[in-house]
Amino acid sequence: MQQIPTLSLFSSVQSNLPLVEADRDPAVFGSSVGSPAGSAKLASATLETLFQGLISQTTTTLLIETLDAQRIELETTCIEPYGSDGLLWRGISPLFPGVEAHLSIVSDARRPEHWQVSGRLFLADGTRMLIQPGGEGYAYLSIMTNPRREMFANVRPIVQLDGGHPAAHRQSSVASSDIDAMTAIIRIMPAYPPSTLKVLGNDMAALKATIGDWQNLTNRIMQNSGINARIEMYDTLLELPEPKTNKVSELLAETLAARPGFPPYDNRGKGSLWDIVRQHRDSSQSDIVLLLAADWTDNSVIGEAGSIPLPPRVDKADDLEQCTLCFCPQKAGSLEIGQVFAHELGHLLGGSHDLETLMQTGMHYDDLPMFDYVCGYQAEDRSFMTIMGYPREEEVWIPYYSDSDQTWLNPKTGKREPVGIPVGKPNAADAAAFFRESTQTVAQYRNRDRAQADSYALSMDVEPPLGGTVLPSTWGPYPQGSVQTVRALPRAGYTFDQWELDGHPAGSTQPLSFHMYSDHRVVAHFTESATRPRLSIAVVADGLQDKVAMSVNVIDRDPKNNISGPSYPFGTEIHIDCNAGASILEKYTFSGWQINGNPSLIKGYEGHHYLGSTDVYDYFFRLVVRMEQDIKAEAVFEKK
Repeated sequence: MQQIPTLSLFSSVQSNLPLVEADRDPAVFGSSVGSPAGSAKLASATLETLFQGLISQTTTTLLIETLDAQRIELETTCIEPYGSDGLLWRGISPLFPGVEAHLSIVSDARRPEHWQVSGRLFLADGTRMLIQPGGEGYAYLSIMTNPRREMFANVRPIVQLDGGHPAAHRQSSVASSDIDAMTAIIRIMPAYPPSTLKVLGNDMAALKATIGDWQNLTNRIMQNSGINARIEMYDTLLELPEPKTNKVSELLAETLAARPGFPPYDNRGKGSLWDIVRQHRDSSQSDIVLLLAADWTDNSVIGEAGSIPLPPRVDKADDLEQCTLCFCPQKAGSLEIGQVFAHELGHLLGGSHDLETLMQTGMHYDDLPMFDYVCGYQAEDRSFMTIMGYPREEEVWIPYYSDSDQTWLNPKTGKREPVGIPVGKPNAADAAAFFRESTQTVAQYRNRDRAQADSYALSMDVEPPLGGTVLPSTWGPYPQGSVQTVRALPRAGYTFDQWELDGHPAGSTQPLSFHMYSDHRVVAHFTESATRPRLSIAVVADGLQDKVAMSVNVIDRDPKNNISGPSYPFGTEIHIDCNAGASILEKYTFSGWQINGNPSLIKGYEGHHYLGSTDVYDYFFRLVVRMEQDIKAEAVFEKK
């Protein structure tokens, strides 16, 4: 039996000694995200052997040394070519569950003996060591920290339920254990202004290694989540004209012509870069555009999606707003940008944030509650968060989209725990169920003209609006004569009643099937439970119960409702405000909101009201809840 060789990725590791490069901007690493914890000399012979193994399909065991001198052996699980001068590698430990590594490796065309490597090593305790491009044959090493909430952009949902196109399955030409004949391939076209490459020392290998790492990690997340799709970066990067301001939100705005720092709007004109980006997206046969900005430090946003299309539609793919991302490839110390990339890509697939974040900012789905399950999942004990969530400092940000069918080995408990909640249960979070279909649609953006030929539209609705959702086999319009199916999924507190097809009763069979010889409209009718969930509110602090005011504001998404409380229709969004005068907050601190006795408090949203004068105001602390079960919300204060 042939012995599998073991090769070391690093020839040496130096802790607490960041590598300083003369040809790079010293401000690349910001103090807000932490500096590298060390550097490592890359073993060029190992990297060359990996390339030869890619050609000969030879299996290799890779040894990675950590900053604390652990030596982790990993068996190859996936190796594939990346462009003309790189490869993507993944491996797992045969001894320790949950330990794995992802690497993007690119040869430097200027100096073939030098390599650039970007990736990460997942450790058994839930932490991970980031590996980022250095120079002169080195890599930076750091222990990951979660991004702060303000590093994420606010992205606007676009409701578009009456169209879309079917996805034809294709076989990829890439040899990889991840790909089969039914995998949807989403091709991404990277584009950069000259100043972006300049901050990386004009090192194209470093840039390619970085975005290759984003591809590698995102495909692993797709695989973890049971989504038969993958992304592929187009090999030739487009050089753009230099924009007025090369920062994340501004570069996206200059392409989409949106106001900087705000979501795009329907009445906007085209941006100055729109035509060149659109032209090259079409010529490269790509589905999504990835703009690469030079800086993100001023406005803190490190990545941003153009919109959240609900759902993604092929007939809208001419609009760059629903198929453009903008990111900064500049190294960010201990910040995990790869997962931020997968997060923002999830927005383009139709996903939103975790429930706790929505409790702070509002549900965002006032016009279309049927998609509120396409969101991130947060463990009840706040120990971990899936990709579409905003991770808190103490939470493990796991490489999964929320998925009611999958589990994750939690290192804090030693148990496999669910990473999602199915539709029909309170606080449903099952983005993967939606992404399995939306990825198929996005993978057809580049074939949109052909996909729209001889096809029809299918519009879907639910009654009442809070009753549940409809999940089709794919998002239309659909080829003439094709057989399509739709499933009705009731929200917690509702049951499915019957179908309506083109204004006529169509029974209650699940799923409903029909032929597409014309446009169709399908409505799923649901019935609400006779017993509605109740809301109770209170203040937790000695001596404060009578000194702060509590108020409830109902965000009624169904105009037929006559809501007075304390019982509310299932799915109703409620804004709870706790108002406290400035004199109270001189003696007390607001700790957060406690929901149904959960000891993990939620901060919510804080603001203030002016009381007839710009110098006199009181404070309010707001919590947003969705009524899918009885809720007891308590505002918790502590004496200073």
